[in-house]
Amino acid sequence: MIDDEALIVVSPIAGGDNGSAVGESAVASATNVPSALPQGRAKRTLTWWRLGMITFVFTCSGPGGLEQVVKAGGPLLALVGIFVMPVVYVVPQVVVVAELASMMPTNAGCVWWVYRGFGRFAGFYSAWTCAISNMVDCAGYPLFIVEYISSSYYTDMPFWSVKVPLRLGFLAFGTAASLASTKDLSNVATAGFAVTVVIIVTVFFRSTPNIRPAAQWAYINDVASLDYSLLGSSLLWMYTGWATLGSLAGEVTGTRVLYQGMTAALSLDVFVYTTALLASLTVAEAGLWDAGYISVCFNRVLVGIGPYFGAAVIFSSCILFVSVLVCYSRSLWGMASLGWIPRIFTKELSTGAPHVAVFAHVFVAVCLMWFDFSFIVQVEYTLSAASDIMMDASFLRLRYIDAAAERPYRVPGGKAVAWIITLLKVLVVGGTCVAGLLQWRVLVAFLGVNVGVCLGYAGLRYYQPQQPLPSTLTGSPNRSIGDGDEVEEGQVSDNEFELKPTRTARDEDTTMKA
Repeated sequence: MIDDEALIVVSPIAGGDNGSAVGESAVASATNVPSALPQGRAKRTLTWWRLGMITFVFTCSGPGGLEQVVKAGGPLLALVGIFVMPVVYVVPQVVVVAELASMMPTNAGCVWWVYRGFGRFAGFYSAWTCAISNMVDCAGYPLFIVEYISSSYYTDMPFWSVKVPLRLGFLAFGTAASLASTKDLSNVATAGFAVTVVIIVTVFFRSTPNIRPAAQWAYINDVASLDYSLLGSSLLWMYTGWATLGSLAGEVTGTRVLYQGMTAALSLDVFVYTTALLASLTVAEAGLWDAGYISVCFNRVLVGIGPYFGAAVIFSSCILFVSVLVCYSRSLWGMASLGWIPRIFTKELSTGAPHVAVFAHVFVAVCLMWFDFSFIVQVEYTLSAASDIMMDASFLRLRYIDAAAERPYRVPGGKAVAWIITLLKVLVVGGTCVAGLLQWRVLVAFLGVNVGVCLGYAGLRYYQPQQPLPSTLTGSPNRSIGDGDEVEEGQVSDNEFELKPTRTARDEDTTMKA
């Protein structure tokens, strides 16, 4: 349980490379986060371009995943999806994360955001479903990397003697690299970005004279044979990670860094996916699309480049895996700070990496990496749908119940735009979830996880009936939250979700002058 006394401490946001404060707005935002939650490092080093490189590697890293999209829906739907998904899914995600992270700058990310918006049960359920889907996601990267190696270098790779040791080796590499600082990671990510993009641009310009849209984009499965679940989940996987990047809110140097860095990365994502697919379609054959096929196509466009491109994708995917572990482990850090998992998960190294949380993700990945890649992707986005929707609903709800809270970055357009972007996200994520549940294996996994999370909350309620809501948020030290519908007698408000305006440094200064 969180120490109520510790929650009253105001921890100002550091800004700039020298760790200086970024102003009164930032101080006001810091009061929205209990000091018991992970605040990030005292000297913050993530500038917008460093965050942009981490975000690019985390959300794209190369054209990997495109093969699954073309396989499920054909090249035309793949091209449409590359441009539609950012509009209906990514841009809403970016602006929502930017506002919530500027309002509540903590490495606990969406764990704390949902808790504040809807109370204890919603926060617990969202945090656990998100954490489990993240662990499922971690299991997919070693599979994807090994399949690319197989396609580029070793087509008849034995499973037990070669594939399994390689998967375990990449897990070990990801574990070691994720324990470095986020600054070190961004420098390595920049190198991976440069190598991958240079090859893609070279092959694209080599292929431009041979682009024939009518002939190359026309083959598409008939509507009855479209795999909507794989199509939707693969497109989401291609643009994954935007919400989880809120877990780096305690590492950035300023309040607008998240927005600027993620916007730059999104532009790179769309560029890489579009150019890689257009180049591949000039030589691709229908029916052969699978993991690693783009490497084969590149080798046909520019003979001899395939193995080098495969190596670049493998390298970038390794850095992507490391980025995933860095962000996902900080979400577990936030759950431990709230008392929902053992506090040992808050342990960190001198680099700021929560190493116990990293090891937990790797352990689960080892248990799950025996499944096929397509199944892992479908399960991941079916499980994460609820937590994604709850984060957006919290963003919308906080616009009403905590309108007075300081928001250094605010999504423009008022509540009307807030409603529009929330509904867009619900339609995209909810539709993918429903399509996934039509497959019995995905349905079994979904039901098992949800039953387990609900039983876990029942156990938490038994051993910890009430949990104090931070007095810095409510203005009332006597208030407690159970399910979000039980509060202690004598609280000052009849609305159990009312969050009162915080007292900022500016208020203190005005009082002293008076």
